[in-house]
Amino acid sequence: MAAFVSRPTLALSQLSSGTLLKPSAVLANAPIIIQQRKVHYTLIPCGKGGRSSFSGVAATVFGATGFLGRYVVNHLGRMGSQIVIPHRCDVYDTMYLRPMADLGQIIFLEWDARDKESIRQALAHSNVVINLVGREWETRNYRFEDIHVTIPQQIARAAKEAGITKFIHVSHLNADIRSPSKYLRNKAVGEEAVRAEFPDAIIMKPSEMFGREDRFLNHFANMRWFGKGAPLIAMGKKTIKQPVYVGDVAKAIVNAVKDPDCNGKTYALTGPHRYFLHDLVNYIYAVIHRPFVMYPLPRPLYHFFARFFEVMPFEPWTSRDKIDRFHTTDMKYPDLPGLEDLGIIPTSLEQKAIQVLRRHRRFRWQRDKLEDAKPAPTVWRTGKTLRGTLRSKWPQRVIVVLAIASVSYIISVQQDVQSHGECLQHAQRREMARNQEKLRRLEEMQDHILRMCKSVDRDSEKTGKAEKEMHIKEEKLVARVKKLFSNSLLFQT
Repeated sequence: MAAFVSRPTLALSQLSSGTLLKPSAVLANAPIIIQQRKVHYTLIPCGKGGRSSFSGVAATVFGATGFLGRYVVNHLGRMGSQIVIPHRCDVYDTMYLRPMADLGQIIFLEWDARDKESIRQALAHSNVVINLVGREWETRNYRFEDIHVTIPQQIARAAKEAGITKFIHVSHLNADIRSPSKYLRNKAVGEEAVRAEFPDAIIMKPSEMFGREDRFLNHFANMRWFGKGAPLIAMGKKTIKQPVYVGDVAKAIVNAVKDPDCNGKTYALTGPHRYFLHDLVNYIYAVIHRPFVMYPLPRPLYHFFARFFEVMPFEPWTSRDKIDRFHTTDMKYPDLPGLEDLGIIPTSLEQKAIQVLRRHRRFRWQRDKLEDAKPAPTVWRTGKTLRGTLRSKWPQRVIVVLAIASVSYIISVQQDVQSHGECLQHAQRREMARNQEKLRRLEEMQDHILRMCKSVDRDSEKTGKAEKEMHIKEEKLVARVKKLFSNSLLFQT
């Protein structure tokens, strides 16, 4: 069956308006028959691949102006895709997206999230739809139910009605209907709604993402402005995080677009290491060379302070829901495919931390190397942990706490003794070095004096020999003179 190529509506209107054919002549001779085309010419791959070629992908990216969206658009533009970006922001807020693809390959379209016709218009000429719409806080116009449930459901329904075969929805790793975070509860409901409307949808479940413009590492680094302290619930020792690099998530989305076997699957996208939140925050401040104080803060009191940021008219720095989300341990999904199944090697936090956190350093530490910061220890224990032990009966808790306190005291005493011994050894080594330096200088002076004495002796010997030679020469001269003038009256007298 031959594949027919259709033309855009604008091109058909220009052709019928008389550029090549006169409408009057066409109507006079034969009726106009517009043939229904199945494949648009822009969807046919051509070129050698890359930015200036056609990959055959025409993608509509909802939420492209966000943190993850700029990376996804960049990767799509590199492979030569046509990208439609529906947006609700100002035109100047999308200027940084224009150079991410070849000239004319990115189309910006204003849309209304509550207008179904606007959604249909945004994906009418696409064969791939990617939903990245999300927000960490609620407003009067858009609640979490609207952002994470209603809008994805309408986009999935419109994509199904338009006959699109590839739909990618981005959720969250900890999306759970039983979560204390309203953000995560609505993410879980949104997954079910998308799956019900579009059964072959690809659902991505990334953990907390970090990158240059993130709200994870930068959030904890900016805590130093509030009393140079980092308040954490239970000191962050009950929360385990497995952050993922935003570039890896963008690559996973693009690889899922190119792989036809990904339809209908759910991917859990996580980083290679798991960290306690306490160790992670400690590593952040070690990288930026900033002093800080980490202190525990009860959840109700933390929520009380976060309430003041929520009522501010600007973008809230933190919120009660964000506190609950950051202090939720990342789930494990061993049965779900991950980054490795999409051909991506996960990037560790230590490889990209300096790129994100360098701007938080003072000027004197700007060029400091990352090796000076000790990497955060990873979580390797499985099964019954210390937290499980502390949840047992109270006598065991007391024993465990006393054991930990005694061990920590012994370790601190040993460290003090060791440090005192090291100080004494350092003083002794310094005194020995001073004495050795004095001996060396005395030996040098002795050698110099000996060399001077030897030079004087050599000079005296040379002068003595010269005097003896002169005396001998005088005696010989006198003897010769006497011999020559032996008959002279002068010598006789």
